[in-house]
Amino acid sequence: MIRIGYLGPQGTFSECAAEKYAAGQEAELIPFSSLKEIGLAVRDGYLDEGIMPVENSNEGAVNLTLDLLAHELNELMIRGEIILAIKHHLLAHSGTKKEEISRILSHPQPLAQCRDFIAKEFSGVSVSEAASTAEAAKFVSRGDRTWAAIGTGRAAALNNLVVLIPDLDVPGENTTRFIVLGRSDCAPGPRNKTSLIVSVTDRPGALYLLLKEFAVCGINLTRIESRPAKTKLGDYLFFIDLAGHREEPNIAVALASVKAQAAFFRILGSYPACVESLTKAAKTVPSIADLRADIDIIDGQIVELLARRTNLVKQIGALKTSNRIRDPRREQELTARLKALAEEKGFDSTVLENIYRLLFDHYVALQTNKNPHQHP
Repeated sequence: MIRIGYLGPQGTFSECAAEKYAAGQEAELIPFSSLKEIGLAVRDGYLDEGIMPVENSNEGAVNLTLDLLAHELNELMIRGEIILAIKHHLLAHSGTKKEEISRILSHPQPLAQCRDFIAKEFSGVSVSEAASTAEAAKFVSRGDRTWAAIGTGRAAALNNLVVLIPDLDVPGENTTRFIVLGRSDCAPGPRNKTSLIVSVTDRPGALYLLLKEFAVCGINLTRIESRPAKTKLGDYLFFIDLAGHREEPNIAVALASVKAQAAFFRILGSYPACVESLTKAAKTVPSIADLRADIDIIDGQIVELLARRTNLVKQIGALKTSNRIRDPRREQELTARLKALAEEKGFDSTVLENIYRLLFDHYVALQTNKNPHQHP
C-alpha cells in the first residue's frame, strides 16, 4: 500500500484530488497541515507521494507550490497530475437563511474565485481567510450561526453543516491542476508532459532564443509561469510545461540546447498527462524570416561579447609590466579548448581557429598601441 499526502484536513479539494488520483490503487491518504510538510514527508520517505495544487483556471498559479519546487524541494520530482473540476458550495448551519449570513470564511483561492458572487449576493458581508476550505467549515460549525463557509459537500457532512447554496456562480470553467510529487519521475509512456525551471542570462533576446529551441524542435509548450528568483530585483525563474517526455529524441535535443543557454536549469520531471491539460501539439516550422530574426539577435550578441572581451584585453594590457605582450602558450591552450568546444557544438573548428588567430593579432596590436590595419 502506498502512502499519499494531501493538504488537509478531510473535506478539502486537495482530498478530492487525492481520491481521484488514488482510485483503483491500494493507497492510504494522509492529511497534512501545510504544503511544505507534505514535501518534506515525501523527501524523508514517510510518504510515497504528495499532492499539491499548482494552478487554477481562474486565479492562476499557486505561488507557494512554485516557490517550494524552486527553492526547498530540490530532491523531489513531479510524477503525475490531476485536473479537478471545482464546485464551490456555501455551507451554513441547518436552518440559517441566506439573509442572515454576516461572515463568510474560506481559503484565499476560493474567496478570490467567488469574489463576484460574494459582491453580488452578499454585499457588505465580512470575509475572512482560513488555512483551507475544510478549516473554514470547522470554524463555522463551532462559531456563530450567522457564519458561512465556502467549501465542499464533504466538508459540510464532516462538520454537521448543510449546503445553503450549491454550485456558486464562478466565471468560466473553474478547474484546479494538482501535481503529484515523488522521489523520482516516470518512464516514457503514450501521453506525457515534462516540467522544468529555467532562468536566463542578462542579455538581449535571451528568453526569446531559449523558447525558440522548443519551436524549432516542434515541441508544444502548454504553460509558462514566472516567479521572482529571490536573488535580486529583476531576476526571474520560468516554470515551463511541455508536451512529451524528456527522453524523446527531439525533446532531449531541445532541453540540451536550453540548458546550454540558461543561467539555471532543472527538470522537474516527466509524467503521464491528464487529457484535459494537453492541447494538440502543433509542429511549428520556422520561416526564413523567423530564422533570420534569430540570426540578427545572435549577431548583436556576438558583437556585444566581442566588445566586452576587447575591454578586458585592454585592462590586461594596462596591467602588463614587461615588453612581452604575446603569450603563445596561453593562445595555444585557449585555441585547443575552443576547438574542442566547437566540435562538440557542431561548428567547424578550423574556421574557429582562423577567427581566433585574427583576434589574437588584433588584441596584441591593441596592447602595443598599434593599429592592426597598418603595416610597417
